[in-house]
Amino acid sequence: EIFIADLGDQIEGEALRISQLVRITEGMTKQASNYATFMKQEYKRLAQALPKTKITVIQITDDNHSQLRLYGTGRNEMPENLSLMIGEDIKNMVELAHEFGALTNLNVLTGDEILLSFGGYNVVFAHGHQYKRKEDVLTSVEQRHQNRVHAFVAGHWHQFSVKYKNYTHGGQQALVFLPAVVGDTDFSESLFLSGMPGFAKLSIS
Repeated sequence: EIFIADLGDQIEGEALRISQLVRITEGMTKQASNYATFMKQEYKRLAQALPKTKITVIQITDDNHSQLRLYGTGRNEMPENLSLMIGEDIKNMVELAHEFGALTNLNVLTGDEILLSFGGYNVVFAHGHQYKRKEDVLTSVEQRHQNRVHAFVAGHWHQFSVKYKNYTHGGQQALVFLPAVVGDTDFSESLFLSGMPGFAKLSIS
């Protein structure tokens, strides 16, 4: 069984900083469409190559890069988000395939944040832009989900790091920050947080 988590920042969010010109937004839309098309092909290829493996895609549908904003507006002031379009496009493809009896080993979960339990360990997958990068992230996540959380896996900060917190309820709490697909940006460079695009393979035990 495989779980693949796509945690956002799939495209470069030109609408965040540079301008509100229509051509910029069109560029973001094209990026989102290309990304969704590529990932659908990859998920289909993986499901066909591993027919006896259950594959669950965790598609986070809220991030800050893909927000379509008017110039001067802040994070989460407008509900338009291309990561939602990406997630729904991938999910619709899989559901359509299921109607024809194909890709039955592939499923997609979509949401702003997703909590899953692995052998009694609760893991929250989110983009992470709604939290500050500090230890009390887990407290905020537990309050939001009304549940004990052993690990919080996020992608917002573009760099891989793991920070352990408390040993509690039979498990070690951890904050896990993953690289972003979009990789380096002018904004991350300005914050000295430049990072290569990438992914991480996690084992929870």
